[in-house]
Amino acid sequence: VPVPVERVVCQPVCVPVPQPVPQPCPIPPIPPLYINETL
Repeated sequence: VPVPVERVVCQPVCVPVPQPVPQPCPIPPIPPLYINETL
């Protein structure tokens, strides 16, 4: 049984850089294994 992939969450690790518009963290594609475990 694979390890629970609960830690695969888009964490706010973006560095606060002086930008005119706040850029959101890019959401990584969810692997099919994570979807199978959710169902």
